[in-house]
This record gives sequence, C-alpha cells and structure tokens, in this order.
Amino acid sequence: MNGEIEFPNATDASELRKAFRSKIVPLLVFLSVLGSAVLISLPEAALGTCGNGVVDKFEQCEDGNLNNGDGCSSLCQTEGDDFPVTVYTANDPPPTPALGELPLLTKITQHGITWTFSSPVRVGRFVNGDYYVAGEATIVDVQPLPTQTNGQHGSMLNIKPNIQRSGFDSRIQAGRYDSSLRVYPPITLTPGNKLVSSRSAAKGTNLPCVMRPYDTSESPVASISILTSVAAPQPLDAYRPSYAQGSASSYLSRNLKRQLLPRLPPVQHVPPLSEFEGYLKRPWVDSVFFSFDVPAEYMACYGRENAYLMSFAGLLLTLDLTPEQKEPLLVYLVQYGIDLYGLVEQGHTGWQAHGGHGSGRKLPIILAGLMLNEQKMKSVQAKFGEDMQTLWVSETPPAGTYTKSWHTKPETVVYGGHVGINGESVKQGWGPYEHLAPSAWKNTLGESYRRCCTSVGWVGEMLTAQLIPGMREVWNHPQFFSYVDRWMISPDDPGDLETIQRATGMTVDADFMQGQSWKILSGGGYHKPHHTFVDEMWAAYRNTPPPPPSGKAMSWVPLLLDD
Repeated sequence: MNGEIEFPNATDASELRKAFRSKIVPLLVFLSVLGSAVLISLPEAALGTCGNGVVDKFEQCEDGNLNNGDGCSSLCQTEGDDFPVTVYTANDPPPTPALGELPLLTKITQHGITWTFSSPVRVGRFVNGDYYVAGEATIVDVQPLPTQTNGQHGSMLNIKPNIQRSGFDSRIQAGRYDSSLRVYPPITLTPGNKLVSSRSAAKGTNLPCVMRPYDTSESPVASISILTSVAAPQPLDAYRPSYAQGSASSYLSRNLKRQLLPRLPPVQHVPPLSEFEGYLKRPWVDSVFFSFDVPAEYMACYGRENAYLMSFAGLLLTLDLTPEQKEPLLVYLVQYGIDLYGLVEQGHTGWQAHGGHGSGRKLPIILAGLMLNEQKMKSVQAKFGEDMQTLWVSETPPAGTYTKSWHTKPETVVYGGHVGINGESVKQGWGPYEHLAPSAWKNTLGESYRRCCTSVGWVGEMLTAQLIPGMREVWNHPQFFSYVDRWMISPDDPGDLETIQRATGMTVDADFMQGQSWKILSGGGYHKPHHTFVDEMWAAYRNTPPPPPSGKAMSWVPLLLDD
C-alpha cells in the first residue's frame, strides 16, 4: 500500500461504510493505543522533564542528562548514600515510575556494600533510600567479599524470626553464629526476596557503643544494607517491606498522619535532628536477642540505649519543627517500626524483659501504627520489656494478695523484676520483689536493674507516648505510665534507702536515685551534651498542658499516680 489506504471498489454508501469500519477504525485504535504507550513511557509524563536542566516536581536533582552514575540518576533521583527524604502527601501523591524509567544498572553500592549483577537490572529506591530491583536479578559478586573461610561480611536471605541465630560474622558470641544461614554468589533474587548483607568490623576491633561511647559493642558487625526484589516499580513514597521472611506488607509515606505530631516550643538543650537521623538511616536488624549481631556503627548495643534513642527520637518529633525538618527522622523511625512488626507478624515472640535488654521496641511499632493508621500495628501482641517489668501491686503473686508496696509512702505500681512476673520460675530473685520488704528480698538484682538499666531509659518513651494523641491508648499498658510517673515524681525516701541498706547491704548512689532520666549516664561521662534533654522535656510538658498541634485542639488530662 506504500502508506496509502486502499478501498475496495464500491459505488454505494454502504460499501464505503464497511470499508471505513474495516480499515480506518482499527488503524485509529492502533494509533490511539500507541500514542498512550508513548506518553506513559516518557519521563515527563510521570516525573516532570528529567534531563531538562530544571528541578521539576517530584525530582530530587537535575543535571541536564539521563545518565546514571554521575550523582543524579536517569530518574532524577540523588545517587549515593545521601538520599534525601521528601514529604509526600495523599493530596498530591507521587507517581509510580514506569519500568523503563528506572535506572538500568550493573551494580549498586550502599554504605560500603556493593552488589554486582550478572546482567543490567532495573533499580529503584524506597522512600528511606534503600534499593530494590524490579523483577528477578542474579548477584554474582558481593563486596566486601564473604568467603567460606573468613566468616565475615556475611549475607542472609530472608531473615527467619525466632531462630536466634545469625550468619553475618563467625565472631558473633554465645553460640549465635550459624554458618548455614550464609548465602554466597551467585544469588538469585525473585520478587519477595530480601538480601541482607553485612560489612564486618575490622579484625580485633570493637566499635564504641552508640550513645555510650566509652564502652564497646560486643557485635562484630559494622553495617548492614538490604536489597529487596519486587515484582514491579514502586511509588516514590513506598517503604521497604520488613526484612523478615514472608513479610510482604507495603506502606506509603503519603499516608503518614503527620498532623498527630505536636509542635511544642523547644527546651534549652535540644540535640540535633541529624544525629538521630544518622543513627536510624540504615537498617536496624533486630532479630537476635542480646544485640549480639547488631550493626554497631549506628545501632544501640543494649536495650537501655535503645530506649534512650527511641526517647530522644520520639521527643524530637514532638517539637515545633516543620514537616520537612521532621520527615527524615519520622520516615526512618517508622521504617524501624515496620521492620519490627514484620518480625512479629511472622511469628517473632518479641523482646522480652531481661534486665535492660528488652526495652525500646514497642514505641517504634505503635508509632508506625499511629502514623500509618494501621490497626494491626497499633494492637501489636508481643513481649516487650517495658510492659513485662511494670505491674500493679495487686498483680504480684499470689494475685490479689497485696494492695500496696512496703515503702514509707506505699505505691500501687511496682517494678516487675529482672524478667517480669514469672521470673521466679526462671531463677530465684528474678521475679517481682518491690511489694515485699527488703528483708524478704532474695537478692538485689531487681533493684539494681530497676535503677541502672530500665527506668531511666523509659522516661522519654513514656513522655513521647503521653504527648502524641492516641499513643498512650494504643500502648494499652497503663502500669507502664503509672510506674514512670512514680519514678520521676516520687523521690526516694531517705528512710526507705536506709531500710534497703540495712536489710541487704546495698547502698544507692545519688546517680541511681529516682527522679531523673539521664544522670546515671552523665555521671559516667556518657554523651554529656544531651543528658538534660529528656529531663527538660519532662519538666516542661509532663505536668502542664502542651499547646495543641497546629490548627487542632487537643484534650489534656494529667496522669495521676493512681490512675
């Protein structure tokens, strides 16, 4: 036809109409579909005009080209580890890239870990900066190089809940290392797979503990990066699914209920947002108890510091900062909550009371639930140290026998012991004890940990949950709130301290007394610039009503010790 449309020989209108229907209509339909396909595939249809030299809507950068590897990707997203977190809203949601718009890459490097593919793959990024591959991908090399003999820089595929083992590094203590959990290239990822790769600390090196820099972490793992395989490109505001095996729930940052966050005038000593963004930016892998394999460059090495860090991060989110200022920390903290909930959802029993080890995990889960309005997160069922170690006196065994504690000023809420209410079945003296006079205590383990390693870390967590509307209700353990109030509001009675000393020989140092959130650590020289932040926030906002969130009224009911 040489580009011309041929008509049959026809002399009447009916024949011409038949010819039109048989030739013209199919052609117009074809051109219409083709035009739509072309429009959808153009970057400017979804993400502005990437490559035009102007940073358009939903673009993070613009260098005037569509090249990758030059700091600004072909999707006009910032390349490298300094990935900016953007505020996305449901009123103006970001687009989902077409497959052909995703950068086509042969390798990815993130936080010192490099994955190399057998052939180029389409690569995207979640809202927190973690990478994904769209479709199947085969990894032929991981650097730093994991080998069968060096036992370091290990990768695991789809972390299994509750196995309490890790393949990251053969130096992991207490029999927690399991070489069978390690995977080596070639590694084929299919949609739903998550490759969790670690970079080990140098041999003979113990990294300083986060927020406790004069002590060293027991973990030989330095950093962790996660590569996820998804079936199709993700919206720009998609969170990474939890690294837990089988967890597939996806969430969008456009749905964050940012209006729930108060905007309180700052106190005198406010730590920088950037510090806590730095701690939470990389994945907190938290499946092995006692923190034996945590990424020590940025993750707390003990539950007390975990609770401190959650306290600081949570309270920073209640200050009078713009949504843009809060967004990175909010996104990172919600991602940690998603990761933890993914473990619980797949059968992880939680982070039980064991001295200070079990603290700091409930807050990020229920914060994520509130911010995303996800009921299953808000009603999470698992073991948490804060709840297991705070009891009504009437709950102590035999239940209902005791109505008040032994103190000069009797208390109705007490510390639940080293591992909670059932501690006596584990070891004598590990259960509740504060309802009894010190002369009846089996040892001073509970009282030591009550003062050194638990109560002090809970203050900021409780205050965060008290200040964010609805958070105390979904926490759903009023004993925790009453106990923290008791710790902060009821100073130690000198007569009680004398009774403890006379009956047990235990002398309570001033740095371990009630009424403080941080002094125990400031006395040890730990992070002195921040040691007053939680105390100042408590003094400013615990017993006086804070101003309501911008544009909204907020009811305020002071929490009394006996409520």
